[in-house]
Amino acid sequence: MSILLVADIGGTKIDFALVDSGRPDFVPVQQGQLKSDRFDSCEEVIAACLAGFSGQVEFASLAVAGPVVDQQVTFTNLPWQTGAPALKKKFGFAGVVLANDLVGLAEGVELLGEQDVRVIEPGKKGIRHGSLVVAPGTGLGVAVIRKDGTLSRVQATEAGHLSFAPCTEVEQQLLSFLRRKCGHVSFEMVCSGPGLGNIFSFLRSTGLPVPAELATKIEQGHELAPLLAGRALAKDIDCPISSKTFEVFFDILAEFCGNVALAFLPGDALYLGGGMLPRLGGLFDQKRFCRRFGDRGKMQDLVAALPIFLIIHRHPVLLGTYRIGRRSFYDAE
Repeated sequence: MSILLVADIGGTKIDFALVDSGRPDFVPVQQGQLKSDRFDSCEEVIAACLAGFSGQVEFASLAVAGPVVDQQVTFTNLPWQTGAPALKKKFGFAGVVLANDLVGLAEGVELLGEQDVRVIEPGKKGIRHGSLVVAPGTGLGVAVIRKDGTLSRVQATEAGHLSFAPCTEVEQQLLSFLRRKCGHVSFEMVCSGPGLGNIFSFLRSTGLPVPAELATKIEQGHELAPLLAGRALAKDIDCPISSKTFEVFFDILAEFCGNVALAFLPGDALYLGGGMLPRLGGLFDQKRFCRRFGDRGKMQDLVAALPIFLIIHRHPVLLGTYRIGRRSFYDAE
């Protein structure tokens, strides 16, 4: 049995699996999740993924949260650097391949079935020349899938770092608030897990009241996104600041998606991924999102027919990273 290590190494968590590469489908023999803040380097992460496994791991295919250049990566939201040659030497792998995590997600998109996505906008079937993948999480990732007949090619981007462009008075005030604190403000700074915190802080600064129970839990270090989501979804709790935080977040996400759809002109679909969105489904106003997404002025007809899907599969990046590993080391496709 030839074992391939696949891992999705993100700014908050690491999902990994040891997979029997002799099978074309994704069949883990061992699988787990780790917290990124437990480790001081990517090398420590790989050692933890391999711990407790008695067999020989031949290859590693790793999706990493940062731009990959010549098989080297500097992580965007972690103080880590590493490269495929160094990992290969340290762990005795026969080969290592690194891919941007959004590339891994985009590769996985093509393996998803109908049961793995939720339809946000059915749209119309267009000319098959590509899809767009947008994933808010610790950062804001974007990848493009380009089609050429039966062949596809995934292109990583750093579009999440485009300058935030407000379209409402509230968003303009949010931009001013963050500029005073940070200088340059990217879409990632308002459309990610940390972005939720920035929106919440801004709304708090406007005088929108924070209930005492919520303030106490925040001071105790509770994770903000699930805390706000629980209150916004609860029928017996009136918490305007929680509801407003997600309203602004989803409006900005729709604006960003509309902008990058015009920039990359996907013909097939927009896929929304990442760890945050499936957990926030009850707060996702699909009609409001689609209106804002399609509000592109004279170009609105260009994006109005684009199908939009929310990825609900638990580990789409691992699927795509396994695909990359098989293609790199086993020439199976």
